Amino acid sequence: MENTAYVLACGQTGPNCAGQSLIVDPMGHVAASAGEAPGVASAVIDAERVEAVRAKNPSLANRRFRVVFD
Repeated sequence: MENTAYVLACGQTGPNCAGQSLIVDPMGHVAASAGEAPGVASAVIDAERVEAVRAKNPSLANRRFRVVFD
């Protein structure tokens, strides 16, 4: 959530795996999930959603572009 970006994660299915591929939006809500069975998860990636979340959670303003070591 600190990066306020969509996350797409894939999980392998099969007898020794859990699956659970999913797409999470910038606020942490699951936009789509494939569950345990083999399949495909799809969702609309919305740039306006990213902008709205970044307005509510301005964590990117805390970035440091220069690190000073003393």
